Amino acid sequence: MKITNLELTGPFITALAELAKTKTNTKVAYNAAKTIKSANAAIEVFNDAKKSLVEPRCKLDTSGKPETENITVQTRDASGALVDQVQNHYVFPTSEIKSEVEGLIAELSKQEVEVEVWPVTLDDLGNIELTPLVMMGLKDFIKES
Repeated sequence: MKITNLELTGPFITALAELAKTKTNTKVAYNAAKTIKSANAAIEVFNDAKKSLVEPRCKLDTSGKPETENITVQTRDASGALVDQVQNHYVFPTSEIKSEVEGLIAELSKQEVEVEVWPVTLDDLGNIELTPLVMMGLKDFIKES
């Protein structure tokens, strides 16, 4: 399945994680596990690429390591509710460099990647209760029966 890095690291992996917490049948569990493994490999590549764009441009601490700070941001959980989350952010020497890096990350986030998906049908899901947000996030993982 072709998916952008942004969709992959947001709604898709979040929806898969919600599905993974759900009591289900063997086929759904097995296909979800294989798809999660494939998605996690693509996320690791994305994170490595992001790190290679960010770390050379950020401020270094006295030991020569990238300087970070904790920032509280609002994100949405799998049900769509807003939640506060503490995130560790890099510190940049100037606002111009920070803006440059944000632009590079935005460009990287828009790139499409191929994630191997082992789909299931609506019939395979049976009586599993999933929210509409999770269903939308699962994209091509669920095929109509």
